[in-house]
Amino acid sequence: LVVWPESVFTANEPIMLDYSKGTLAPELASAGVNAEELPQTVQSMSRLFQLKAQSLIRAANLAPTESTVQANQIHAIVGTDVWELYPDKVKRFNSAVWIDPQGQIADSYAKKHLVMFGEYFPLNGFFGLLYKLFGMSAVSTGDEEKCFEIYGAKIAPSICFESMIPHHLYGQIRTLTLKGKSPDLMLNVTNDGWFRGSSMLDHHLACSIASAVENRRPMVIAANTGLSAWIDGAGRLEAIAHRMEPVQILAEPYRDSRPGLFQIIGDWPIRIFAAITWMLVIAYWLPRFVFPAKTGLDSLADGN
Repeated sequence: LVVWPESVFTANEPIMLDYSKGTLAPELASAGVNAEELPQTVQSMSRLFQLKAQSLIRAANLAPTESTVQANQIHAIVGTDVWELYPDKVKRFNSAVWIDPQGQIADSYAKKHLVMFGEYFPLNGFFGLLYKLFGMSAVSTGDEEKCFEIYGAKIAPSICFESMIPHHLYGQIRTLTLKGKSPDLMLNVTNDGWFRGSSMLDHHLACSIASAVENRRPMVIAANTGLSAWIDGAGRLEAIAHRMEPVQILAEPYRDSRPGLFQIIGDWPIRIFAAITWMLVIAYWLPRFVFPAKTGLDSLADGN
């Protein structure tokens, strides 16, 4: 399995899926898109992606290997944008796309936890002007957990900072397990080039290590500019790539069958502690607002 980081496989050339039934969405019409030329554009983008995908698979098949992998057995998971065109709207997804050995799309996962101000602005109606000002469009939120099963290994993909959100990965693993697709491996594709090799890369990696421990599953990370890594279910770093260097790592993760306490009780302990903390804060401050303490002058006034 060859894995590429988030959003770098096709750059500004997304995969386009046309569900418009010949009707141009208002957004595209206002941008001056020609309805008659749209099908040709969609087909051109689709061919371009297939060309890249097949080139990647072909190059991987030609690479020397000491394993038992034969030609036409190599899969890939790549980070790219996926646009879905509808008669009334355009949905843009930040996706992890699974490519089969024939270079075709086998499945895709759309990011569910978006980054504020990077992928969307809050209060769209209020901040809508900012989209035009910065020349960007909001990314749509994915609505489904995915499990890519490749040669018997069940892989749960996540994108970017989703690996830093404990309740997100907890919910993903739990949902897939209830569907009978308990993941063997967590896979994160991320583009950390925004941080230019800063300590944010270490912070992201540390959170991913915590996620591997919490869920008792190995995690493999493909990170643009680093830090790409292979973490086992106990949080040990089995392999790590250097930051800001063009390098690859070979990860050979193994199943970890131990149950995780976090999977059993979730984040209820921290919820309870947070509730108790807020209750103490309210109990301390509320009397001071409702019944403010009297000053010395107030006491003298009451005496007079």
